[in-house]
Amino acid sequence: MSNASGTSTRATGRSKKLTFLAEEPEARPNTQWIIDSGASQQLCGKENQFRTYADISIERGIPIADGRKIQAQEMGEMKIVTEAGYITLTDVLYVPDIGKSLMSLSWIIDAGYSVEFGPKRCTVSKDSLQSKLS
Repeated sequence: MSNASGTSTRATGRSKKLTFLAEEPEARPNTQWIIDSGASQQLCGKENQFRTYADISIERGIPIADGRKIQAQEMGEMKIVTEAGYITLTDVLYVPDIGKSLMSLSWIIDAGYSVEFGPKRCTVSKDSLQSKLS
């Protein structure tokens, strides 16, 4: 059974980290988000998806799976469009060389959202907003 921390515990008592893929509806095509339980920061490679952004004063290298570091160039705010409304993300890093956008599970929870994982989708809730991400 999955819990909001993104850790799955099986009958054996072992736990493992989970990653889920969310795709935005037609309002902003071609933007896919991976909800990552191991990410401490949101990352997006599409500059046109930002509502606001500013240059980063210090260089930020983001280590990736193949051992390389890719550079963040800007930081800003985004609104993810869902069928139920918007999920607002702040302090999102613009990283042009990243393939898919990463949404930090710990950041979502710290921002007051509740996250529930099911067999085929993830539900992100806050106040009256309840967005189902497939």
